[in-house]
Amino acid sequence: MKYSVTVTFFISLLLFTTVFSQPGKRGGGQESSGGSIMGKVLDSQTGKAVEYATVVLFKSTGGKQINGSITDPNGNFEIKGVLPGKYNIAVSFIGYEKKKLKDVELSSSRLDLGEIMLEQKVVSTDNVVVEGQRVPFSYEIDKKVINVDKITTATSGNAVDILENIPSVSVDVEGNVSLRGSGSFTVLIDGRPTVVDAQDALQQIPASAIQNIEIITNPSVKYDPEGVAGIINLVLKKNENLGLSGMTNLSAGLKDKYGAEGLFNYKTPLVEATLGLNYRKRNMSSSGQQEKIFDYQGGTSHINTNSDGNHDRDGYGLRGGLNFTLGENDVLGIGGRYHNRSMTESSRANYSEFSTTEPAGLFYINKSYSEHSGDSYAASLNFQHKFNSTGHEITADVQYESEDQDDKSISELLNSQAIAEGKRTTEGGPGSEFNTKIDYTLPFSNISKLESGLEGQTELSTEDNQFSQFDQASGTYLFEPQFSYSTKSRIDEYSVYSVFSNMIGNFGYQAGVRGEYTYRKIQVLSLGEEFNIDRWDFFPTLHFSYRLESGMQFIASYAKRIQRPRAWMLEPFTTWVDANTVHRGNPGLKPELIDSYELGFQTLIGPVSLSAEGYYRINNSKTDVVSSPYADDVTLQTFANIGKDYSLGTEVMASFDVLKLWSLDLMGNAYDYRLKSDLNGIPVEKSSFNWRLRMSNSIKLSSTLQLQLNGNYESPSVSLQERRKGSFMSDLALKKDLMDKQLSITLQVRDILGTHRHESTTESTGLYSFNKFSMEAPMVMLNLRYSINNFKQSDRKSGNNDSGEDEF
Repeated sequence: MKYSVTVTFFISLLLFTTVFSQPGKRGGGQESSGGSIMGKVLDSQTGKAVEYATVVLFKSTGGKQINGSITDPNGNFEIKGVLPGKYNIAVSFIGYEKKKLKDVELSSSRLDLGEIMLEQKVVSTDNVVVEGQRVPFSYEIDKKVINVDKITTATSGNAVDILENIPSVSVDVEGNVSLRGSGSFTVLIDGRPTVVDAQDALQQIPASAIQNIEIITNPSVKYDPEGVAGIINLVLKKNENLGLSGMTNLSAGLKDKYGAEGLFNYKTPLVEATLGLNYRKRNMSSSGQQEKIFDYQGGTSHINTNSDGNHDRDGYGLRGGLNFTLGENDVLGIGGRYHNRSMTESSRANYSEFSTTEPAGLFYINKSYSEHSGDSYAASLNFQHKFNSTGHEITADVQYESEDQDDKSISELLNSQAIAEGKRTTEGGPGSEFNTKIDYTLPFSNISKLESGLEGQTELSTEDNQFSQFDQASGTYLFEPQFSYSTKSRIDEYSVYSVFSNMIGNFGYQAGVRGEYTYRKIQVLSLGEEFNIDRWDFFPTLHFSYRLESGMQFIASYAKRIQRPRAWMLEPFTTWVDANTVHRGNPGLKPELIDSYELGFQTLIGPVSLSAEGYYRINNSKTDVVSSPYADDVTLQTFANIGKDYSLGTEVMASFDVLKLWSLDLMGNAYDYRLKSDLNGIPVEKSSFNWRLRMSNSIKLSSTLQLQLNGNYESPSVSLQERRKGSFMSDLALKKDLMDKQLSITLQVRDILGTHRHESTTESTGLYSFNKFSMEAPMVMLNLRYSINNFKQSDRKSGNNDSGEDEF
């Protein structure tokens, strides 16, 4: 039934938009014979091409609509089948004044109008002058591009704070990111992989350093197929001005929150140097409740917990680069970055435990402290050679990245202020990654090309895990070798890909295949055991696009993806997480193999920009966390391939002006989720209808003062053992521009109503758990940004990405 509702909803949207966007049905058609009118649409201020601008042809007398077209990524358009005569032409795009060309005469088979310049819209009302707002998101054939500067409610935050406000992505109260309901995805920085865990990488990069975020849910074979849900690519800011320029950001908030960032650039026609540095500290409080019921070996235990905690994130980073123009066709780039982080969590909880053996109850206090710290650095070298100006080129990238982490935790049960029980763990070790990549592009024409490439990647890591337990007799912690282990792992991946793309009229297609060889060896040194993976995998992708003359664009795609288990998920030994939780890996865990299908469209209906996308994702070997009793008051968490899951849904985005001073962005994601599990030979089926709605209001109070109010709601959801409740969050930001926009001040208030919380229940054989957790709210931040010498972001390619900030 829910599948039918989702499919019906998506088809209805397609039919609705098709009916209301066909000029031939409203104004009559034009015969296919005749000449053509062409031109190029540009932004009058920046000189950049305006993609997806609508060009409509009218009869010069009577105003009857004849035909139309939209511009391609280079701003070009062509209206075919035009009979000789005089016409009026209207060129329009959101955020620009409409351009009208009168009495344009076609007297031969072809008329070139040349460059048509669109002026950015200015609204005047009662002495208030307001500049038009560009739509903050755009569609390309294989990705969505988010313009970060349009999200002022995240100015003082990091990449996670931005992702809370963009389509396809949700963030829970602890800052964990999921892409279309999956926490398994890949994070790229300027198109390059990072050895740092995806969730950690998003926490490390400040929002002010990011130009665009690209959401690639069905990547082509040019990208590594790792990740169930796709790729989140962070495109960092660069500069296009010659000479010295830059920007600085300062932020401060209530309760020990502050940060600073600087980005400086020096550019000449032959050399460009970039230096960026940042520091960020966030201290936040939390509160939680937990109830657990254990049914273990004939006895029952009931534990209640109320806790208060503190979370402190402290980190600084440095990045720099040099680009050398070696001639007309060659560019050499050298880059590097360093990041140091320290994340600490401390809590104090009141415990009450009732059991079969202790019916009167035990009451005690639990004090816990954990620290996750370390540093990482990366160095890269890239070279680009252009054979000619038509796009025939070869690029080579080499990157080395290293991380050294140090984790420790301690958990103590206090009875009358004396330590009744204590556990201490330390975990750490170095890890490194070496990546090489060569990409070759051979264009056959201005609309067709072949792209091929080779990639090799090696990851090395060593980890030492030590466990100690408090001994009451000696009053000290004693090392426990049976819960202490050392591991060493090596992963080699080699891949080759080829993809062909072409346009036939308004129909575009892209087809490719990627082959990958994986060899992985994990050694448990303390046990003398070894676990290996040696396999080939093949990943086809297909992408299609079709543009109607009315301006509507359809996009369809298929991609096969993989999610390989992380090394620590395979480690076959037991480690203590805290006083009541242990973790054990599963060496028999198999990779998740995913089939992903998408169908979407984008169009303009009057002043409204509307986008919709239907998707269907099958995970053929779903991996999930499985919880069970380990003792009468301890939970065991491990991983297992539990079966298959299916997600069928629709994602809709609309952007329009409610009033002259008020623009509104609406984004909704609804999907039917079904899980078919056969864990331990027991068939289980779960389902839920999940939806998320985001609303962003931008109100221009004056030419230099803007108010932004965002609201996000995420519905309840289920997994094999867990059921989560829904959550709502609202943010507010007020931005003031000064000194001809050289200085901007932003006041930001996150989670205004304090409603963003995590609440869930987990049930399995012998175990019931209820958890409720919330972070400090509201959170108030003040951000100051100063631009030096009119710093302007560059639209040049970074890695594999064409990241123009003004694209739509």
